[in-house]
Amino acid sequence: MIILGILAYAMGQFFPSVLSIQMYSYTMYGAAITPTILASFLWKRATTAGAISSIITGGLATLIWELVLGKPMGWNSIFPCRFQSLLLLLSVCLPLISHKRLTKIQFP
Repeated sequence: MIILGILAYAMGQFFPSVLSIQMYSYTMYGAAITPTILASFLWKRATTAGAISSIITGGLATLIWELVLGKPMGWNSIFPCRFQSLLLLLSVCLPLISHKRLTKIQFP
């Protein structure tokens, strides 16, 4: 209970309103989790490694864009962070798929 109270106090000090907390959480969800969920439903070649790396990259990119860089050029972080998440999802899944195909051909 004490840890939850400390977390609530820290969030109250960091965010000026409940709406800003909601906007921040939706941005994190949109950049980190949405590309992975869509890929898992719509793309048969999505892999676990690609999904995990996409979620981690989207979350870290959002934190860096919002907290460290302070929203450069006034852009909402969903635009560059979702692109980074999708790019890493593709760059991790595609080589793993071609590697699996090669191993299936070489070792039937």
